[in-house]
Amino acid sequence: MPDVTGRSRVLVVGAGPAGCAAGLALLARGLDVCVVDRARFPRDKRCGDALSNRACALLASLGLDPVRLVDGQGAVRGGVVRFPDGTRIARRYDEPGRIVPRRRLDAALHDALAGAGARLFDEVAVRSLERTATGTFVASGPRLRWEAETVIAADGPGSVAWSASGRAYPRGRALGLPATQYLENVRPSVEDDAAVHWFEADLPCGYGWAFPAVDGRTNVGIWVRADAHDARRAPLRALLERFLARHPERFDGARPVSPVRAWPLPLAPAPWPRAEPGLLLTGDAAALADPLSGEGIWQALRSGQLAAEALADEPGDEAGRRAAAEAYLRTCAREFGREAALRSRAQDALRIAVERGWYRFGPVRAALDLFYGHGLLDRMKTVRR
Repeated sequence: MPDVTGRSRVLVVGAGPAGCAAGLALLARGLDVCVVDRARFPRDKRCGDALSNRACALLASLGLDPVRLVDGQGAVRGGVVRFPDGTRIARRYDEPGRIVPRRRLDAALHDALAGAGARLFDEVAVRSLERTATGTFVASGPRLRWEAETVIAADGPGSVAWSASGRAYPRGRALGLPATQYLENVRPSVEDDAAVHWFEADLPCGYGWAFPAVDGRTNVGIWVRADAHDARRAPLRALLERFLARHPERFDGARPVSPVRAWPLPLAPAPWPRAEPGLLLTGDAAALADPLSGEGIWQALRSGQLAAEALADEPGDEAGRRAAAEAYLRTCAREFGREAALRSRAQDALRIAVERGWYRFGPVRAALDLFYGHGLLDRMKTVRR
């Protein structure tokens, strides 16, 4: 018999940023919640580790200081994009972002959730979700049998909610393919306090990056969009190796201190609704990652909060669960929808500009400077020149 059994008003599947934000917001509203995660914390997570200043502010509202998590390191005071011929566009942020390794960030959120009194179970996998005749859910796994009126899915790509509700795995333009690695001895640069992105022809609908170091380790990586990538001709590892070799001014002599890690990144706009009665999807499980930058931590945190807000006044019956799902869909559309659609199309335009060299032309350069340098499409960072 499973050793984790019971019932709660809400079950949160996943204790990453989305799940912890949801759990903390539910507890603050006095709702009965259980949170489970298949991993044992602290644990590593494949990620670029970048927090926008908006994500930092949201974490501060939860009582977590990203600066303290990295002892004041990893400040991101600006952004730089570089094109194949060396063309450079830069911007500065009114408030800095921060690089925080996911092991530290997620452990801090996990500890905050446990400290708030959540029923929180590590190393408890959910293998299936089954809707009962009354509209509630039963979550089952090797160690688990739990019933809940509502499930918040915060378990990332391949979420158990996808198979339970017939959602197809995102493909094509709805899926990003990143690969990342930590390096030591990356050569210093005047851009060491900036997130640097290289847009290059063999990284279609994506880019290469290098972020400010933490503890002497620099997070570098590449990503491409699935519909623009031929994995047989250019595996992600090979693309990363080529990218590093093209930039000896930064990476010559750098030493790997981690393996290359690749993962799927479901991109907004989502190919299916993010909610139905009794089931709300958040973070990567909701396909919320920014289709232009790949950023996902702010979206995870915010969607977790929004899911909790949608449930705050839900009375626990079928009509209430339906109303909560509709409210969550509306708030997701407001917070993420329009901008994600615009940024997805901007990615298409940027791909053409890079492949055809149009970024060199005055009008195109002016448009890039407006959209990137002045942050016209970027609500997730406060930008200044």
